[in-house]
Amino acid sequence: MKLRTRARDCLYINWALPHEAAPLLPSPLRYETHEADGRSWVFVTALLFRMSGLRVRALPGLRLGYPQINVRLYVIDGDGVAATLFYRTLAPWWAVPPLRFVVRRPAVPARLEFPRSRVFVDHDEARWAAEKHGRLLSLRARLGMQSAGPGPSFGSWPGTVSYFHSRLRAYSTTASGVRRVHTARPQSEVEPVIVEPEHTGLLASFFRHDEWDQPHSAWLCPELPLRFLTVEEPETVAASPVTAADIA
Repeated sequence: MKLRTRARDCLYINWALPHEAAPLLPSPLRYETHEADGRSWVFVTALLFRMSGLRVRALPGLRLGYPQINVRLYVIDGDGVAATLFYRTLAPWWAVPPLRFVVRRPAVPARLEFPRSRVFVDHDEARWAAEKHGRLLSLRARLGMQSAGPGPSFGSWPGTVSYFHSRLRAYSTTASGVRRVHTARPQSEVEPVIVEPEHTGLLASFFRHDEWDQPHSAWLCPELPLRFLTVEEPETVAASPVTAADIA
């Protein structure tokens, strides 16, 4: 199924996690690990954005727009290709059915409070917040270069951005394994930002990790055109069963 959309005010926040704190992956995916400071690290990103004008080729009359949080992991797939795993998707309750049954993402409902458009144009600082079952994620951000948090270095700012942005192959989970998603997106403007987390209990509920106060890096993409092609992968079987509780 082909999907086209535009993401606006895309806030990327990246953390390095100790490998042992990361969740099990569905087969044949494995983590892309990095050695630094005597430890093995993996990366997780929380991408907070507003989806605008989501169009499904098979349903030309359908247009969707809503705030969303996409939590993603960085992996190597069965072909040895660097890829992204869409691990969790949070959206308003009314957007969850289209995400689950049209976009085929394991989305769950959450209360999201994002800034309106023109972030950092009308104001020097902006605030994002999300709540699910009493667990919160809230943060403030402003333009500037984030002080590097724990984890490996990619040597330069362009190298850091390229690591997270250069992947064209992605996966999402299903009840029986994983579904491959081919993505295509043009180069986009990237503005470095300084993120100050306020509450991180929502992230801590997804991982065996409690230290989220120091992001590894962060930036804002004001606008990002996206195209997706979902592909069934019936031969791929989860390493451990994925239940409703796992994606709730």
